[in-house]
Amino acid sequence: MSATADQPRIFISDARSDSAALADELVAGLELAGFRPFLDRQDIAASEDWEARLGALILGADTVFFILSPAAVRSERCLWEVERAAESAKRLIPVVGQPVGEADVPEQLRRLNYIYFRTGQSFVRPLGELATALRQDVAWIREHTRLSEAAVRWQVRDRAGNASDDLLLRGDELADAGVWADRRKPDAPEISPVLRAFLDASLARAAMLADEERQRLAERERLVEEREQAPAECPVGAAALVLHPAGNGMSGRAWNGGGALAGLRRMAGCHAQQIPILGRADGSADMSQPC
Repeated sequence: MSATADQPRIFISDARSDSAALADELVAGLELAGFRPFLDRQDIAASEDWEARLGALILGADTVFFILSPAAVRSERCLWEVERAAESAKRLIPVVGQPVGEADVPEQLRRLNYIYFRTGQSFVRPLGELATALRQDVAWIREHTRLSEAAVRWQVRDRAGNASDDLLLRGDELADAGVWADRRKPDAPEISPVLRAFLDASLARAAMLADEERQRLAERERLVEEREQAPAECPVGAAALVLHPAGNGMSGRAWNGGGALAGLRRMAGCHAQQIPILGRADGSADMSQPC
């Protein structure tokens, strides 16, 4: 995995008309600080599904910055980005680029701590505050993003009516996810409903498979026990065996020897019983009697 892929991903939501310069400075500063920021700078065609594209960018981000400005709080797209980030339980950080009335700030951002970038003041100090905030619980946040993306893939396939069990967590990965969820701090992002449903479905699937395996092993043990308790029986066909010593090139005297009889018993599997040898007048042995 490349070093760039390991860097925390930051999505910056801004209104180009009055915040483009600050957004570009943030991108440059965050890259120098070891983060991976990105902006939505592409023009959206009339026929393009911009919600799907922006939704994917937000889902893949570890943190979402919202640059507060007069144009941003009036922008339908910017407000939609805040709502989508909140639905995905992303860590949201409001950045104040220009003064905005408190009543105009999106409700999801009002209770959060703002970071101010004021004109005429040093850019370094608030950038340092941002970097410090981004490094809080960074490993837990990164895992939140990874699991959330996996949960959405599972949900999309499941809603389409396609088989989705292969996308569920299992084994060590499921156990690690449980430990991760238990380590959530009170001020960390919530576990979204989609992610919670994904984890619950993974646990249910794992429990079902474990129960099926227990039943399979129990049935196997039952069959083995039945075999061990069953009485010994002669092999099929042993009771109807007829030997004609002369036909095998052996004399009656040689055939009546103890070695041949013991071999016959071993072959028939009837060591614990006497094999009756009924002689006929023509010198053959009648084995029609059962062991």
